[in-house]
Amino acid sequence: MNKFAVFSVFLTTTALCTLAEVTDTTDVVVTTTAGQIQGTNDGTVSTFRGIPYAEPPIDSLRWQDPIAKKAWHDTLPTTKDGPGCPQVCKLPAIACPPVQDESCLFLNVFTPAVPSKEASSDDSSKAVLFWIHGGDFYQGFGGGLLYDGHAIAREQDVVVVALNCRFIFIEVFSSWLINSKFRK
Repeated sequence: MNKFAVFSVFLTTTALCTLAEVTDTTDVVVTTTAGQIQGTNDGTVSTFRGIPYAEPPIDSLRWQDPIAKKAWHDTLPTTKDGPGCPQVCKLPAIACPPVQDESCLFLNVFTPAVPSKEASSDDSSKAVLFWIHGGDFYQGFGGGLLYDGHAIAREQDVVVVALNCRFIFIEVFSSWLINSKFRK
């Protein structure tokens, strides 16, 4: 068995063990600066998946820098990963997004359990682990089993934030387009 296969088995086993630790969950609603989000709470960790952090980079926003997400009025369900950015993913399947879309600027948050069903914030400050996925700047995403921050949030008492980001070819091309507008 080659090293890659051993590593893939290790990652899969780790992810399945993490899933096995998750038991019954309840809904938890928190208020953010953009509006309320509804995630899940298993008693030790509150999880919020697929939180939009920018307006979808489509149509007139495709080649622009990201624009902060406008506030929403209804409670936003955040229980599933947002789609990954378009790519040809050559990583093991566990690290590739099952769904891809240009509207891919989402993040996931794992935090030691939010105390009540409707809480604005926890009074205690926590360290934040901000995770940008690997993939050589052209593949991968901040969701799925591989980047589940549940165990780290529980064991280390930190907030884990994992996000999707557009890939370098989009960013470089958009920067070139933006800069070329100013050269004329």
